[in-house]
This record gives sequence, C-alpha cells and structure tokens, in this order.
Amino acid sequence: MNQIKADSFIFIYGGSDRKWMQEFTQAVEKIKRHDIIKRADAVIEHYAFGREDPRIVPRFWIGIESLFANMIQKTHKDPTIDEIKSLLCLKQQQPGWVLLSKGSNVKLLGSGEPMLSTAGDFEIWKEKVLEKSGFDVAFKEFYDQKRRSYPQECSHMQLANYPADILHPINCPDAGCGRSMEIASVSYKCCHGHTHNQAEVPESGNVMIEKKYAS
Repeated sequence: MNQIKADSFIFIYGGSDRKWMQEFTQAVEKIKRHDIIKRADAVIEHYAFGREDPRIVPRFWIGIESLFANMIQKTHKDPTIDEIKSLLCLKQQQPGWVLLSKGSNVKLLGSGEPMLSTAGDFEIWKEKVLEKSGFDVAFKEFYDQKRRSYPQECSHMQLANYPADILHPINCPDAGCGRSMEIASVSYKCCHGHTHNQAEVPESGNVMIEKKYAS
C-alpha cells in the first residue's frame, strides 16, 4: 500500500463479518484475473483492512474521527468532508464496507452486500469495462443499479472520540437524502425521510439533541 500507482484500481474493504470478507476477496480476485481486465489493460489490487494487523483498525477510526471533528470546525468547507462522512457511516453497517479508488483518488464508497453482489455479477457487466471510460465507471454504474434493489437503511455515525462540547448539525451523506441527522449524544443518524424511532424528524434545519448520562 506504500506505493500506489496512479492508474491502479484499488479496493480497500473492512468489516466484522469474516464470511463476507472472504467472499469479497474471492470475487475481486476473479475479476482481477478475467480476460476483459487484461484487454482493458487495467490493474486491480485489493486490501482487506486489518487482515495483517488487526490493531490498526481502532487506530485508523480514531484518526478518521479526529480528522472529521477538526474539519467541521473550520470556516471553509473541506472538499473531502463528504467522503469522510460517508466512510464514518459505512463503518456502522453490516456486513462491511468497500472503498474503490483509482490511485489515490476515491471513486466510490459503498456498503457490503451490494458491493459484493456487484463484484460477483461481473459476468453481467464485464463488457461495460471496454465500453465505458474505465473499470471504475462501469463498476459504479452497476453498483448504483444494484443498490436500488436493497432496502434503504438508516445512516448512523458513531463518533467515540468527538469533542463532547461541540454538537454540530451534520447532513446525511447519502446522495439521495441530504437531510439533517439526529444527534444522540455524539451519534448522528438519518433515515432518509422515514421516521426515527417512530417519531417524525424535520427534513432540514433543526437537529434533535439527546444528552446521555452514565448511571
């Protein structure tokens, strides 16, 4: 991972479900060896986050949370803050999450099941790799179609290392939503227009804040 080629497509993925991790690894390996990929002159790499050293996982998320906390306090919006929000929401999803980049440029952040389904169905959309502007474009197009067939889940953002005295309104990172997320202590949540715990939540503007105390 220290030497990232600018034209390489890289899958970085993680999660607590070992079966899903194994199946995604196998699906990407199959794509990597496919004749279409060779004809497209594409280079695909993959990295199972934390496989070699599980201790880096909590350190990574602490770093991401600290970075996010610093970003939202700035006067000018950092262009990468939406990607950080999406990644923090995906951290909470089961069975896992996937990041697809081209070199160091993030092309797609997605949830485990539709990502696995997209990779597993490569035979269906393989010709698009040659027709489209690249592997990443073809992958994202099929993923977006596949994702619509899955139930839309609430987005959660748990910030364990968030400064307790800073409660900042955050909009949902889901591209089809964008509503304000609930704040429960330092947990953000958005159900994309559906109800939160059977109670209506304003679509924008107001933020619900809940203070929790340890007994």
